[in-house]
Amino acid sequence: MKELMRKKLTNILISIIFILSSVFILPPGQAKAIGVERLFQSPDNPNVYYFVGMVYFEVWRNSAGDWTDGKKPGGSYNVDGFDYTFSFNSSRKVKAVKVSNFNFNWKYAEQTFDASRKGELATNNRKYYEDATSTRYNFTNPVIWTGKGSNTAYVPIYVNNGLLEANIQPIDRKKEEEDEGKYFDSTVLGYRYFFPTLFEIELEPEEGKAIIKHYTTTGKSLDGVSSFKNREEKIEKDKAYNFPHTTGTADYPYIGYKKSTVASPSGGDITPGDPPKFTYDASFPIYYVNFYYEPKIDPPPSPPTDSSGGGACTYNINPPSQVASPVSSFMEPGAQGHILADNNTNGRQFDVTLGIPTSENLYANTWAMNYLYQHTFGQQKGKITYTCNVEATYVLKWKEKQPDKVDDKGNKTPQPDIDKTDTEVKNYPFSFTRDYSYWKINNLEVYQINEATMSNYALPGGNVTLRPKGYSPPSINMEHAEDVEVHVIPKETGDIRFTPEVVDKGGYSKPSPPDDTSKIKALAEGQTKPPDVKNDALQFSYGGSTTTVMDGSTVSQNGPTPSKIPNPSKMGSYKETGEQVLFQDQLLISRSLMNQAHTTSSGSIKYGLLPTTVGGSGDKTYPVSPINTVTVHTPVVNYSSVTDDQEHNQKTKPNAARAAFILDRPFKVRIPTSGQHVSYPGYGDRDYAKYVRSKEVYFPFDVYSGDQRTFYPKNTWISVPVTQLEMEFFLPVWVDEEDYTVWFRTIAENSPADFSHQRDANTNLAHHVATDSAEVEVIGRLYDFHITDIADYEWENVFRSSLGSYVPSGFSYWTGLKGIDGAARGNKLPYILPVRPGSHPVPSYANVAVNTGYHFKFDVKTKGNMFSSTDGIRITPTFYYVAKDGTERQEVDLYYSKGNKHFIRIGSEQDEEKRFVVLNTRLRNVPLTEMADTAAYRYAKELSDADRHQTSKDVYTAQYVTGAAKTPAWAGRYSWMLLSRDLRTFMGPKDKLPEGVDTYRASASIQHWYGEYSLPADVVAVKKGTSLEKYARAEMLDDQSDLLLKSGYIIVNFNMESIQNGDTANPHLQYIYSPLMNQWRLEGYERGFVTPKGDTFSSLDGDVLYYNSDLSSRDDFSSEVPH
Repeated sequence: MKELMRKKLTNILISIIFILSSVFILPPGQAKAIGVERLFQSPDNPNVYYFVGMVYFEVWRNSAGDWTDGKKPGGSYNVDGFDYTFSFNSSRKVKAVKVSNFNFNWKYAEQTFDASRKGELATNNRKYYEDATSTRYNFTNPVIWTGKGSNTAYVPIYVNNGLLEANIQPIDRKKEEEDEGKYFDSTVLGYRYFFPTLFEIELEPEEGKAIIKHYTTTGKSLDGVSSFKNREEKIEKDKAYNFPHTTGTADYPYIGYKKSTVASPSGGDITPGDPPKFTYDASFPIYYVNFYYEPKIDPPPSPPTDSSGGGACTYNINPPSQVASPVSSFMEPGAQGHILADNNTNGRQFDVTLGIPTSENLYANTWAMNYLYQHTFGQQKGKITYTCNVEATYVLKWKEKQPDKVDDKGNKTPQPDIDKTDTEVKNYPFSFTRDYSYWKINNLEVYQINEATMSNYALPGGNVTLRPKGYSPPSINMEHAEDVEVHVIPKETGDIRFTPEVVDKGGYSKPSPPDDTSKIKALAEGQTKPPDVKNDALQFSYGGSTTTVMDGSTVSQNGPTPSKIPNPSKMGSYKETGEQVLFQDQLLISRSLMNQAHTTSSGSIKYGLLPTTVGGSGDKTYPVSPINTVTVHTPVVNYSSVTDDQEHNQKTKPNAARAAFILDRPFKVRIPTSGQHVSYPGYGDRDYAKYVRSKEVYFPFDVYSGDQRTFYPKNTWISVPVTQLEMEFFLPVWVDEEDYTVWFRTIAENSPADFSHQRDANTNLAHHVATDSAEVEVIGRLYDFHITDIADYEWENVFRSSLGSYVPSGFSYWTGLKGIDGAARGNKLPYILPVRPGSHPVPSYANVAVNTGYHFKFDVKTKGNMFSSTDGIRITPTFYYVAKDGTERQEVDLYYSKGNKHFIRIGSEQDEEKRFVVLNTRLRNVPLTEMADTAAYRYAKELSDADRHQTSKDVYTAQYVTGAAKTPAWAGRYSWMLLSRDLRTFMGPKDKLPEGVDTYRASASIQHWYGEYSLPADVVAVKKGTSLEKYARAEMLDDQSDLLLKSGYIIVNFNMESIQNGDTANPHLQYIYSPLMNQWRLEGYERGFVTPKGDTFSSLDGDVLYYNSDLSSRDDFSSEVPH
């Protein structure tokens, strides 16, 4: 058992409790915020929530008895911690977080555990964790958490001194694993201990208040009058509220209300009826509502007092003076723009400053400040003058002396003074002032984004208008008034109750009332509080955030100094941030636009003035700058090629620098739309078919379509479908054999009529066409050699329909069973070369060969420029000897005798025997049409005008057929042959030729060459290089000499070449020995055969006929036979 110790920081337990609005299963080391759905709300305080987190620690003992890392039960260890995140609704704020050990006996333990431990851990009951909980552990102190005052708290927890001792018993991990099918050694132990953690999270209370007041329509308070009483009420989140008006009276009938969630209502109209019901969502702290009543009488004065004096004050609000007018302004949008490649739509990336093709898409993007503003606030200062009048009744006291009382005796008795009392009313007029100040809005202009316009050559129609998407404009909540009475609310002095002191100076004269002006004025001033004032109110909202710029709530005496509208933030560009506020994609570049470099861009952005404004001069338009340039460059490439028909190229010296086009055969052109262009992004080596209007090929010679249904005259641009990589054509047989250049062009979709071009690729955007060329060589054919007649009488019934007839049987001996291009010709065995034993179709002649002295007729065809008077076919014989059983094949020299000349070696200087061939002879069966066509060509092309005036074509044709064609033509000697014009006919196409094709030239494009060959009757074969003259002089030679190879066959082997323009030193085409192909084999020549006797013979290319080496025509009953 491998050593194992598992220590996990809630990698299982914690990972399944981190959630936002639902359970998330997290890999170790990651966490999601815990939401209220995983918390238990305290029944005692709805602003308190509980959560239990779980950390566990495992220790293992291996089979050797060692505890992993030395940690074992009974020890105290630090346990790695974890960062918990708790998240609440955005309107709630975290006030405090407390962390403590979780007590399973706490009164809310069960509810908290059940709420917290959901998901994976629900499979184990609470006792599972409680029994295995450590008896002692604590946390890093203090627990430093962050997020106070926000809706999210971050709480890192680290367990210190965790004792590995369980309340009851730890979890037996070995047993749990064994229950899952795992096997452990008996000495292995594993235990798990838990360290549960209680989190107590307290939130700020979630409530507000409503302020209800009563006023006359003239603005005087009715608080305390009749049943009217102003009040405040608490309002709580998610509860519904309705505040109906207090019922009016006859003296004060109800008119309507004003309400606000910003400040106490001031300006604006009175709304009839009651305020609507609402559910408090905690988005504002105070709900204000003022009820208004129409006064039928003035509100009663303050209850009178027992004062002996009283009075009142009236006030007048003096007009204010503006003492400050701060200005704040942000009116520069800093607008910038991009017109770039729409890579998402295009599927590839382009750098438009370097190049982007037509038919690709752009996007236009402007980014600027999200809003603009300017405002001027005015601080208004002034005074309220109170004019007062107090009437005071003074009690005046003095004494009045009384005369002495005289009795009858004249005695005078002094009498006491009499107390005199009087009242005197004294009027006190005076005045005093109260200062006030408030702020009002002199000018307010806030501008939202209306639209942006961008222009560039490459845009559809040259420009695009961008209207905001996903854009929330700023909003203004404003209360504004010019009247000072709206802003200043003077306080009433109220009744002035003044009870003057009794004026008693103790004298004997009536005193005068004192001057109590200062006292009364002080009394009046003392009971006159500073006025309430209200600024204009201004709240600015943008992006979910609201700023109280000017506080319009009612305050005492001096309105608070306003702030300013926050400076706007600038939206991000789509390229950098992905923002799409002023954005439009899928702007297709028209294929009608020619290439153009660095086209300039311009733009403007329009800001609209919000309707809530003070002053302002309407919408604003600003330039957008900079904006990048755009280069339109539609790429095309042309890396064309043609097929090189080497498999049919019979040239003696092929030209490796040119592709071979073979007459009367198909060929292909390949015009790819892919290849290397400039190395800009989006260009490079790729397929550019998307941008191609057309692909074309130009041949300086006639061609047909591959199916030969469509004819294209020479010097014609031929369209090739853009999506078609290759196109097949067919080369007419009448095209001249020579070197040509084939041209290709690929035209861009945006090409003008007067385009220019560039080779391979239009890397210079001034060009709209890419061109290429291919060097080709048109080459003819040499083919269809076959033996058409053998003069040996034993072979007559093979070639003639009946003995003695000149009518051919239709059989001849071909190179093989295949035709010019390797397809089945239609002939059958045994009609293949060489003519040998087994070639005769009659069983009784199965083993015969041809006796020497008999000639065989043959013909061969060519295609191409083989119609001049100096063109011909050169045939060079080679001779071999082979024994009757097919063995001992060897090259030999042939000797013959003529007259008194003996031992003439074929090919020696003494071999002067000339061979002549008659074209139009009885058994050659040359078709009359061929001879007529040949005569017609010679008449039209070879005779001079004067000659043609001397004879008609019909006469000339008749003379040719009966004269020239029957005249023997020298064809060479035994060692070589040259079939000349006199042994040539024409068999090219004549019918249904395309318009413009020269009929005579087409007729002469296929040539038919006729010849015949034989060995001398008395020919003998000797090993190559043997000189019979030497042996003859030594009288060592007779008919039985071993030098003579007479018991087998002499094989005639032909090497055939075409000669153009009499250049015998440089033969044009090879039948067999071309470096690139072997026409002899292409036509199915077999390299060996088995005779009817069962003997196996090998063959060499060019073997045409087997002669008996021991039999000659002289051995027959006559030297000539009927045919």
